Amino acid sequence: MIITKAWWHLPLSRPHKEAVKAIVFRSMPFLFRNSRAYRNWHEAQQWSLQQDHIKSMDTDDRTNVNLWKGSDSIYQPEPVPVEPITTLAVIIHAFHFEIFQEIIEYFKNNSGATFKFYVTCPSELSDKITGFFNQAHYKFSLLVVENHGRDILPFLKILPQAFKDGAQVILKIHTKKSDHRLSGKLWRKDLYTKLLKEKAIKQALNILNKDHSVGLIGPRGHIVPMNLYYGANAKRIKNLSNAMGIESSQLPGLNFSAGSMFYARRQALMPLLNLGLLTENFEQEQGQKDGTVAHAVERVFAISTLAANLKLVDTLYNPEKRELNITKDHPFTQ
Repeated sequence: MIITKAWWHLPLSRPHKEAVKAIVFRSMPFLFRNSRAYRNWHEAQQWSLQQDHIKSMDTDDRTNVNLWKGSDSIYQPEPVPVEPITTLAVIIHAFHFEIFQEIIEYFKNNSGATFKFYVTCPSELSDKITGFFNQAHYKFSLLVVENHGRDILPFLKILPQAFKDGAQVILKIHTKKSDHRLSGKLWRKDLYTKLLKEKAIKQALNILNKDHSVGLIGPRGHIVPMNLYYGANAKRIKNLSNAMGIESSQLPGLNFSAGSMFYARRQALMPLLNLGLLTENFEQEQGQKDGTVAHAVERVFAISTLAANLKLVDTLYNPEKRELNITKDHPFTQ
């Protein structure tokens, strides 16, 4: 724990930290081989070597390399509707009731769009949340779920209902605590401010209505490079990506939205939803900080967007300039 805190506060940028890590681990593997950090780093190195091998293979040999077991076929992208978007499906995973109330406060007197809420929660919160919505007269659907798969598995379970109801754009949000990080509360507040305020909602819908090539909008300052933030997830990311038709060689140049809160078009999420991930694909909760299927899918949302021939942008994206602001030194995941 002391070493971890010292590492977070080391006055180096993320790319420089990765360079230092590589030098230390390569020169003295015998000191670190039993540590989680070394195993994560080593897995990412092995993944890179496999990627180089796949690039050197003939096209026919590359087909179906390490496909995710749950996929039957690669999803074919569908066109984005041109009709203006005025309705937003707000999908909330509510694990902490007090933070759920904090989220809903942002929508009071918010005229940024017409909202319908889709909420997943453990059974012990279902009555409180149902009563809360009934008293507030909000439109909502509630799905009771087990504490399994973090916010990701519940999201994948309720997402088809939102799409069945006609949702074209969703806002994914959850009651993030990240108690294992000193900056957890600050991270949550920053995400909520950039995604949930009335001005932010209007801006997001404006982006989607003006630029039909945008599939996913993450909060400014939280779009990070995939190759600096694989963590312990490299192998799973590769397998899920291959199953969606994205070659491993495309991954190093990609970015993703850290924190798994964002706006997304239906079309951007369909390649991932098409994989048919099941409850049994997700590990049981044991307090894991990284390296689970849920952590991999957090990164794969952006890859699903690419598989749909759409792009990831941030909340301050300008459709006229079309530039993506990338944060290589994410202050909340040092």
